[in-house]
Amino acid sequence: MPSISLIRKLDSLDPSLKVVLYDLIEEIERNREESVTKVEFKELKDIVSDLSVNMGKLIVAQKNTDESIKELRDSQKKTDESIKELRDSQKELVEAQKKTDETVKELVEAQKKTDESIKELRDSQKKTDETVKELVEAQKKTDESIKELRDSQKELVEAQKKTDESIKELRDSQKELVEAQKKTEWELQKLVKEHGFTRKQLGGLDKDVAFHLEDMSYKALPSLLKRDYGLIVKGELKRDYLPDRKGEEIEINILGRGVKDGNVYLIIGESKCQLTDKDIDHFIKSRLKRFEGVYKEEIFPLIITYMVRSPKVREHAKKAGIPVYYSYQF
Repeated sequence: MPSISLIRKLDSLDPSLKVVLYDLIEEIERNREESVTKVEFKELKDIVSDLSVNMGKLIVAQKNTDESIKELRDSQKKTDESIKELRDSQKELVEAQKKTDETVKELVEAQKKTDESIKELRDSQKKTDETVKELVEAQKKTDESIKELRDSQKELVEAQKKTDESIKELRDSQKELVEAQKKTEWELQKLVKEHGFTRKQLGGLDKDVAFHLEDMSYKALPSLLKRDYGLIVKGELKRDYLPDRKGEEIEINILGRGVKDGNVYLIIGESKCQLTDKDIDHFIKSRLKRFEGVYKEEIFPLIITYMVRSPKVREHAKKAGIPVYYSYQF
C-alpha cells in the first residue's frame, strides 16, 4: 500500500489524474504479489521513487494551475467590468453621434442659407454696380444742367432788372386798384344788405306757403288717413307744441291723435314746400327720435308737401315708413 504522505499528495491531484495513479499503484501491487524479485523490487522501488518525484512536480504544477485559474477568473472579472464600461461608453458614443449628426444636419442647412445669402448679396452687388453706373451718368447730366443753369442765371439777372421795372409800374397801378377796391367793397356791402332783406321776405313768403299747405291738410288728412291706413282721427289736427323726453317744447306742424284696430296713435306731421332726402332725415332725427318712449301711444308719422325733388325721395320716405301726401290731394 502507498504511504500516508503519498496518499495526501494523491488527494491533492486532479480527480481524473488521481484515478489513473490509483489504478497504476494497484496494478503494480498486483504484479508484485504475483512475482517479485529483488531486482524487480529494486526497479519497482526506483519507479515508485520516480513516481513520487513526478507526483510532487504534478502537485506543484496543479497549484500553479489553480493560481493561474484564479488569476484568470480575476482577470475575467476585470474584463467583464471593462466590457460593461465599454458598453456604457458605447451608448454615450451613440447618443453623442446622434447629436453630432443633428449638428451636422443643422450646419448643412445653415450652409445652404449662407449660400443663398451670398447669392443674394452678389445679385444685390450687381444691382448696386448698375445703380452706381446710372448715378455716374446722372452726375454727368447734372453737371451739364448746372452749366446750363449758370448760363440761364445770367439771363435771369437781366430779366430781374426788367421785372423790377415792371414791379415799379405795378405799384403805381396798385394804388389805382386800391381805390377801385374800396368802391367795390362799398357796393358789395350794399348788395349784402339788399340780399338779406330779400331773403327775409322770401323766408316770410315760404312760411306763408307752408302755413297755407298745413291749413289745407287739417281738413283733408282725416279722410285720406282713414282711406289709406284705416286710421280714424279723434278730435282735430292742428299746429301745436309737444314736450320731448327732456321736457323741451317742440313745435309740431301737424299734431293729433287717431285710433286703428283699438290702438291709439300719436300723429306727428311735417310740412315742406319742396321735399328732399335731407328733409326726411331731419324729420326723423329732430322730431320722431326725440319723442320715442315718451308717450304711451305709438307715433304715426307723415309729411305733406307741394312736390319732391326727385323720385328717389319718395323711395327714401317709403323705406323710412313715412307716408307722404301732396297739396293736390287736399
